[in-house]
Amino acid sequence: MKTLSIQLLPDRLEIANVADLVSLLSNTGKELGALVTVSEGEDRVRYVNINFELEDLARLWQALKPEIEGRRSLSHSTSVVCEGNNSWDDYLLLHHYDSTVVLD
Repeated sequence: MKTLSIQLLPDRLEIANVADLVSLLSNTGKELGALVTVSEGEDRVRYVNINFELEDLARLWQALKPEIEGRRSLSHSTSVVCEGNNSWDDYLLLHHYDSTVVLD
């Protein structure tokens, strides 16, 4: 199984209800059969990590991408990475809240 990870930065959100956004993204993954885990923490900034384990990460990203890019609150507060062919040694950056960052 491969992993796709979304890191949500609550302090960058323009809305207060982080739980609803986490639920939306988690449920999208679960509908596709992904094993979803959520963790929270603080390392210079508060964050919520949503990890999706699934073989077909391309299909998962196709389902999540419109939710993330179509909602200003998510597009400006998330980073999305997934494992590459060599696990995390060649991960792919699929989305970044800073639009000047080059994506893979």
